[in-house]
Amino acid sequence: AAALIVEINAHLADQSFKLVAGKNPKRWYLGLEEVAGIQTWPPSSIAGRSSFEYLPRGADAERWRQLGNEIQMILHTADINETRLQRGAPPINSIWLWGGGVLPTPGSRFDFCIADDALAKGIALHCNVACVGLPDEGDITATITRGQETLVVIDQLVREIGYGDPAGW
Repeated sequence: AAALIVEINAHLADQSFKLVAGKNPKRWYLGLEEVAGIQTWPPSSIAGRSSFEYLPRGADAERWRQLGNEIQMILHTADINETRLQRGAPPINSIWLWGGGVLPTPGSRFDFCIADDALAKGIALHCNVACVGLPDEGDITATITRGQETLVVIDQLVREIGYGDPAGW
């Protein structure tokens, strides 16, 4: 992830953003100087659907679609992808641009969060709300403290819901 991000940033140095890796190397973020005038969708909401229908829309959509194409070309020629192919790993050939906006002032009605979902954990972190992962087994209520407003995000069915797989539920 770090090598690819360095390569992308070098090619796009004239842009008004910088690509950085999150704590999880599978999550990359663009720090923007201005709000992007686009509507985007998280990958989980378009699973099993044609991605073409969910490309950025809005006033700045053309710029962001072009940026996605440029990044795809950079990844296509990246040396690290040749190395990945030689060891039998698939190449990293694109990124999905989604999200955006301005972070709100931190604050929450919740005192505590229980979640494995990266977005929920990130929001909790931003809001200075303690967050722990879902227990592997056992009673989730053992993690909840009496008198605390607790948000519990149970996301085990997200994949099945996204793919319209009721049998997997």
